[in-house]
Amino acid sequence: MSACFRIGIFDRKNFVRGIGTEAIKMTLKFGFEELNLHRIELEVFSFNERGYRAYKRVGFEEEGIKRKAVFIEGKYHDIIVMGILRDEFLKSMEGAELK
Repeated sequence: MSACFRIGIFDRKNFVRGIGTEAIKMTLKFGFEELNLHRIELEVFSFNERGYRAYKRVGFEEEGIKRKAVFIEGKYHDIIVMGILRDEFLKSMEGAELK
């Protein structure tokens, strides 16, 4: 089984506090350990560099790009498709404590 998810942090005072990374880790832990999923995927807007880095940091891999797929504030932006597999997640968590 697989699943998709998305998080959003819109209040700038909550940026650079690790909240997004922690939410991603908790979602992956629940998905892989409790729901026994095989893969989890997501889409991130190309202008969301913080989000992209957070997803990469926990093990997501870029799988493709939907070119100019979203129109926001008068401009088209790419959507980056990312995914992580259960075994990749478990390997990345070896020796790392997940809160």
